[in-house]
Amino acid sequence: MPLHFLEDSPHFRHSVGIIEENIKNMQACAERCHKAAVKNSQAGQKRVDAGVSLVNELDCVRAMQQEMPLGTEAAPVLEQICATMKEVLELQRSSHTSSERLGSQALQGRSDEDARRLKEAKKRFAACDEDWDAALRRSHALRSESSKVGEHDRDFVATKLAFEASRFELVASLNEGEAARQIALLEVASSALDDYVAYYEQAFEKLRRLHSLCGSLQDNISAQRDQLKQDQEQNEATRSHLSRLREAHSKGELAMRPVGTAAEADKPPAKEGYLYKKSLKKGPKLQAAGWKRLFFRLEGGQLYYYKKGGADGPVERAINLLICTVAVREKETGKRFCFDVISPYRTYTLQAESDAALTEWVEAIRLAVEHNIYSLVEPSPRPPSTDLMASPQHVGDELASSSPLRALADVAANAVCADCGDGSAAPTWAVMPHGALVCIQCSGIHRSLGTHISKVRSISLDSWTPEMAALMAALGNDVA
Repeated sequence: MPLHFLEDSPHFRHSVGIIEENIKNMQACAERCHKAAVKNSQAGQKRVDAGVSLVNELDCVRAMQQEMPLGTEAAPVLEQICATMKEVLELQRSSHTSSERLGSQALQGRSDEDARRLKEAKKRFAACDEDWDAALRRSHALRSESSKVGEHDRDFVATKLAFEASRFELVASLNEGEAARQIALLEVASSALDDYVAYYEQAFEKLRRLHSLCGSLQDNISAQRDQLKQDQEQNEATRSHLSRLREAHSKGELAMRPVGTAAEADKPPAKEGYLYKKSLKKGPKLQAAGWKRLFFRLEGGQLYYYKKGGADGPVERAINLLICTVAVREKETGKRFCFDVISPYRTYTLQAESDAALTEWVEAIRLAVEHNIYSLVEPSPRPPSTDLMASPQHVGDELASSSPLRALADVAANAVCADCGDGSAAPTWAVMPHGALVCIQCSGIHRSLGTHISKVRSISLDSWTPEMAALMAALGNDVA
């Protein structure tokens, strides 16, 4: 309550002490408010930093979603959510900073000046109070018949007026200081509320946009959950299948799945995995053969193997299976599951991890060889001469008219059958991919073995591409 300017009395002086105590209490409250505002601002900044860290992690989730099949639709939504959350957090940071700064300015701005004025008013009042007390003592001691009564009365009145003026100044300083501190506290509270209201209004507008974004995100989450359910069902079916395979294997009932032929396949077979490769160390002395575990990949009719890093590392070698055959290696000292990939230039001895893997690799390579050969054949009309009983002279004429196969007839070693050695008639059947020429009787034997072991083609009855003819010209009976 404000202090009224009453007559000087013990009650008045007691009221002055109460007002001074109120001012001290309000000053202490203002300082506590300021410290609390600083503490709240610091805690708020930490909360904002934690929120920013959360948004950064959500942004990482958004980056990972872009690489997922069903995440491409969720990634833009997450990006907008992260951007909006960052804006809300920056608003919160600005609100904490402004409230701390405003509280400091409002609470500390007038306190020094008010304290100085109150101190001067109290000092002046104390001095005037002493002068007034002395004037009263002199007035009471002065006799009425004294010649100095008039002069003393004038000094007495002047001292009284100075005392009343200092007392009024003290009352005014106390009232103004108390009111100023009350106003400052109310301004801090009002400004803090205004900041919070402004923050929550702006944040509400931004978060309302997030609500619609979360709806579309929920749709994407539902789609991904459905996809996960399908994947789990497929995985469960695969687990059941593998369990049945293990059970059948433990009972000795497991049978290999038959592999189709190259003629039935539209694409060359593809397979990859680890195999052991036999290598002979080179040096001044012949050393024992070593085995290295390398990563192999069968793709596009080529067999690749990698020295380091698997399929991501550099290719050590690419084997063209067009001119290769594959055979199981029955006799390899101390080793099982071995097979050879045989080319005209080198034989690669490889070891699979199991008997089933051996069968799969051998069949896949055979299919790749067949696919390479069949892929060279382009459908075309048969040549005019299709008589199986054509004379050797007629066959020679056709060979002479076919420029890609002309070199075959000019080689002396190709005049006899590569199998039986019969030279009574020019052999007109080619064994692929060895490049050997055999007679019609031996070609029947080769055909009975099956195309997975040997393939025969007529050089006069079947159509030949320039690539196949060039391959035969490069091989022949001498090389085979």
